[in-house]
Amino acid sequence: MSFFKFAAGATAIVAGFGTAPAYADLTAQDLWDNWKSSAEGTGQTVSVASETYSGGVLTLDGISFGFAMPEGDMGMTLETVTLTESGDGSVSVDMPDSFPIIISGTDPDGGAFNMTMRVNQPDATFRATGSPEAINYGFSVPLSEITFDEFTVPDEELQMDLKMTLTDSVGTYATKEGPLRQIDSDFTAASLSMDLTMSEPGQNLTFDMDLEMQGLSSTSTGSLSPFAGSGPNLGDLLRAGMQSEGTLSVGPTTYAINLTDPNGPFRMTGKSDASLAEFSLNENGILYGGTNEGVSAFVEIASVPIPPIELLISRVGGQIQMPFVASDVAQDFAMKLDLVELVLSDDIWNLFDPSGALPRDPADLTLDLSGKGRWNVDITDPVAIEALEASGGLPGEVENIDINTIALSLMGAKLNGTGGFGFNNNAPIPAPSGAVDFELTGVEGLLDTLVAAGLLPEDQATGARLMLGLFAQRGEAPDTLKSTIELTEDGSVLANGQRIR
Repeated sequence: MSFFKFAAGATAIVAGFGTAPAYADLTAQDLWDNWKSSAEGTGQTVSVASETYSGGVLTLDGISFGFAMPEGDMGMTLETVTLTESGDGSVSVDMPDSFPIIISGTDPDGGAFNMTMRVNQPDATFRATGSPEAINYGFSVPLSEITFDEFTVPDEELQMDLKMTLTDSVGTYATKEGPLRQIDSDFTAASLSMDLTMSEPGQNLTFDMDLEMQGLSSTSTGSLSPFAGSGPNLGDLLRAGMQSEGTLSVGPTTYAINLTDPNGPFRMTGKSDASLAEFSLNENGILYGGTNEGVSAFVEIASVPIPPIELLISRVGGQIQMPFVASDVAQDFAMKLDLVELVLSDDIWNLFDPSGALPRDPADLTLDLSGKGRWNVDITDPVAIEALEASGGLPGEVENIDINTIALSLMGAKLNGTGGFGFNNNAPIPAPSGAVDFELTGVEGLLDTLVAAGLLPEDQATGARLMLGLFAQRGEAPDTLKSTIELTEDGSVLANGQRIR
């Protein structure tokens, strides 16, 4: 959805979105001045071929916006935009039904590329209310399409085509000027579809992806500090007060991917019943997470002699939190993964268990880690990273890691673990010390099942039992093993108090 986000953001600057009641008269010139200052405040260049005001209507011809990126440039030109003062303190905006977005630059390998996308949005309506210091924009777009007019990579045969369609999108976008520019938005759309095709005839390579989403909804709020000069890095902006947070929810989603290369065709299809993503970004770092409900996938690989892979997942979710800017004080980081009721098709199980001896219960996995650490440099600053690499220094350090939960349930056996480690960062190599407590249930029964089914030789099962005996002790419940693995400050490794290294 990145192209649509750009188009929406660009339209917000160029056309203004809003439906809130006016609490002061807003003129067409106020709106135009706000667009120019907003664009320039985010590092964009703005130009207009001509502007004419008559009878409450400001006509802008040949508006161009440009934005320099590290590896290229992006810009768009609108032939004519009219801002009409409605007499009630609001301003309506008439946008072109179609306009181009041009992107040029270099790819990671240094090759040049040129891309022209076209945004089509017939019958779109835009309205702005408020005051010059606090403008509320609103929009309603029955149909919005983004397509490729041109995509060229010199000296390569790569061909690409894209069509993205958004239906019945409605939203608001509110700005409030100040030392930090406050931006709040909400957005809904009935559906989003995308069809992407690529081919490289000389390599016998073709790729096609179809995506369909229903019931999209998003909200966001944040503040933006002005860009200085050519634009500071993200760390500077965050320290200056930039922050943002928001959510995105999506209803039923389906996708299909088809790839053909010299090794043969690859096909993947899937769906999810509902998805939710949440994010926040500020001086303390970034937090991003989400969940998918009712997930299924089907994968078929012609070059691999196995049946198609089919899986179902009741719910899968995760979250990552990490600092972004250099700090003398340790900051929070975390990682979470939650996979509930993973089910593989019988065709895959039968590859290694044709007799059906193994329990085919759904698998569950939970991983919850947290801790504190800090960066020695801003990881978003290329200059600082390059200097660090030249010096051979460490980019950061970890103060501690807490294992809040490790839980795995698979083929009738279960593993649970908790613990934590601290790190001595004054040592030549950061040295951990701490302990993790584990509990395993059903492992011995699983070994017996594997032997009985002929899937594991008896001598290997005996070796596995001896190894478990070295690291674990029997628990009170049947077929339960417990173990405490400890790392000491002198580098020793202990299992249940017995030194093993």
